[in-house]
Amino acid sequence: MNGLLQKAGSPKRYNNLFGVTMGTGFGGGIVRNGELFIGDNSMAGEVWLLRNKLNPVMNAEEGSCIRAVRRTYAEMAGIAFEKSPDPKDIEAIALGKATGHRAAAAEAYRRLGEVAGDAMGNALTLIDGLAVIGGGVSKGYRLFLPALVAELNSTYTAPNGNKFRRLASQAFNLEDPKQLKIFLKGETREIIVPGTQRKVKYDPLQRVGVGMSRLGTSEAVAIGAYAFALKKLEQI
Repeated sequence: MNGLLQKAGSPKRYNNLFGVTMGTGFGGGIVRNGELFIGDNSMAGEVWLLRNKLNPVMNAEEGSCIRAVRRTYAEMAGIAFEKSPDPKDIEAIALGKATGHRAAAAEAYRRLGEVAGDAMGNALTLIDGLAVIGGGVSKGYRLFLPALVAELNSTYTAPNGNKFRRLASQAFNLEDPKQLKIFLKGETREIIVPGTQRKVKYDPLQRVGVGMSRLGTSEAVAIGAYAFALKKLEQI
């Protein structure tokens, strides 16, 4: 992403990343200034334990994983959970490529996007960086990513009725070509350094982007472990 920003002529660069996986569970990881942040007890990034927006007595994982998609589909289609198809099949139903309850399939993925977006919004409020999503369920991102980003760009309501942004920064769907173009362009302008004639580029558009992993989970984990090991060796 930094390479794309440079190519677009933007001075903006990112050093922090929040990654999540959606599959059997809902996992998270934080990279700060190029280093994996593990916390004091090796328990950082436990996004699965954040609260579930749509069912506050449950944790976020119950709305952001394989069983969440199957559960919602089963409830809306009026079938037993055990008879609910896998997310891959539910995705095909939602896209009209397979027979089934299409509305239920679409809503299952939309709800996943809303719950995951809420959890990621809590994390991005603290991290202020890019976000990347991987895992088996992420293959259906066309069905849930718009809802996820919409949640990040949602608002809170103050006691006086005024609205204010959920995130301080604007969130962009990096898989949407139009949003990616705006994200890369930003609002770059030149300003004069006080007391000199020198000009520097400045981009005042505060923004975070959410994109999908181009690596499979196993490959991403292997590369991450390798990079982490090299970093530790450098510190010896």
